[in-house]
Amino acid sequence: MKSILFVALILSIVIYPAFGAGIDLSNLENVGFKNKYIISTDGQDFKLYLTANFLVKSHEFIKDDKMLKFNVETGMDEDNKCEIYFPRNFLDGSFTTLLNGKEVSATVTKTDTIVYIGMKFDKKGDHTIEIIGTKYISEFNREEFTDQLTYKISGGLETSQNSVEKIFNTRDDSLLIKLEAKHHGSLVITLPDDILTAFDDGTYFVTIDHEEVLDYKQDGSTLTIPFRAGDRDIEIFGSYVIPEFGTIVTILTVSVIMTLLISKKFPRVFSI
Repeated sequence: MKSILFVALILSIVIYPAFGAGIDLSNLENVGFKNKYIISTDGQDFKLYLTANFLVKSHEFIKDDKMLKFNVETGMDEDNKCEIYFPRNFLDGSFTTLLNGKEVSATVTKTDTIVYIGMKFDKKGDHTIEIIGTKYISEFNREEFTDQLTYKISGGLETSQNSVEKIFNTRDDSLLIKLEAKHHGSLVITLPDDILTAFDDGTYFVTIDHEEVLDYKQDGSTLTIPFRAGDRDIEIFGSYVIPEFGTIVTILTVSVIMTLLISKKFPRVFSI
């Protein structure tokens, strides 16, 4: 009897999507267990979640086609359901959903940062789900900051074999630091406000290979981040990554010119 109750409890577990806040999930919400994937493309990593009441055998992202592809196996003749969540800075635009090569209807909803796609279909067996977008990350203007930041590698047995390959911004208000770490050590890096702004409490959020780092040290805007041999990506999150200064100047110049033109045409609006 206890075994039956335990199995019933497990089957009744509801797993909520990690970042679907603000999306109406009343039609397909909580259809099964959640699968988490990391999509690595163009030097950046994106988290994707797929919740389904069937087995997901494999997944693939085909960059040239802007396509997410899932090979699945269903155990029911009808009412197979899935929900897919991913960031809009990875894949966006208009979406086409294919099931076994044929276009099918799907629920597509977006927040400011997340795309949600939900679908239902029938038939037991093996299937291929393809989701095709029209906008891809390559449209994001990535900037490199390797030569603009002060940093050094310290600690470890042979620090000469540890190095920073590149540092660049991401669309997630973070700096991504590509490491070549052959030995344990630490990265000491200073983050000026004109490149990465800290959160309101003055701190940053740090991950190494997508895992949160809790033992880093902070002295003002200088961080000391320990890493282990084989670590590849250190990512530092703040409240805002400052765009290229030339872009700011252009925006300010245009704003000033527009203000002057409007004030000349409508002087009474700007009078005291």
